Amino acid sequence: MLIPSVGQKVRVLDPFTESFPAVYEIIEIVTHPDGQIVCILPDDAGGFDPKYLEAAA
Repeated sequence: MLIPSVGQKVRVLDPFTESFPAVYEIIEIVTHPDGQIVCILPDDAGGFDPKYLEAAA
């Protein structure tokens, strides 16, 4: 699983790849009180759990 960091370039994995095919930069990482981590992406891509992201080459 990806260990995310702000500024890291990522691709979105299935089942979301078709809707989000670009390479995105993580612009913020939010950790919720229950421990859930959400990586915020630009361009209205929203936020994703790191398990749905992979590092872009």
